[in-house]
Amino acid sequence: MEQKISVVALPKPFRLAVAKLLGLELAGKIEKRLGVLSARCRRSAKCKRPAKCQKSASCQMSANRQLQWHLREYILPSLAVYQVLQAEGQTQDAALEKVDKILDLVTVPYRHQMEWLGSFPLTYPLVRLSIRAAMRQYPAEGWQIEWVENSTQAIRFNMRSCFYFDTLSRYGAPELTASFCRNDDLVFDKMSPHLKWQRTQTIGRGAEYCNFCFARATNNG
Repeated sequence: MEQKISVVALPKPFRLAVAKLLGLELAGKIEKRLGVLSARCRRSAKCKRPAKCQKSASCQMSANRQLQWHLREYILPSLAVYQVLQAEGQTQDAALEKVDKILDLVTVPYRHQMEWLGSFPLTYPLVRLSIRAAMRQYPAEGWQIEWVENSTQAIRFNMRSCFYFDTLSRYGAPELTASFCRNDDLVFDKMSPHLKWQRTQTIGRGAEYCNFCFARATNNG
């Protein structure tokens, strides 16, 4: 009996970017692959014996809604693109490059939002006031965050673990994490003349931890 393959629609930003860069035929294959990945995650939520399934990525799903959001909106769509491109015969480097280009398009609205926020002279105080609330999107179930500084001059924290890296590693694609690190750089590096983005290492690029820093810019021209 032929197994029915579910089709799960890509999140709209991904769907538009994939259709534009890869075409509708590949987009259809990617949505089928996303259906497979999503089904595994749904089954994992019902897993009654997680201790016996440690080697299975599908049995690592958390009930945390924030983690589910990261999976649904970014991790699984990117992984589906990456896996389909490689199945179509593209090299790892070529597939990663296309994922980068797709994420570039996906995050354009967020980059514009951050640039608008960064246009105000009070950008740093606003970021400082809101940073801990913003970090609730990265719950302890997925990220181990170590706060280092929250002063009038800099906000520094280290991420000792990363849900993206851990999840993608279980799927055999840890190298895909660097695409999300790159995306952070695109968003924050030129966000504001009033703010300096000073992260120098990430887990996704092979470091032991990610060192985040938002510093007040002292020379604004």
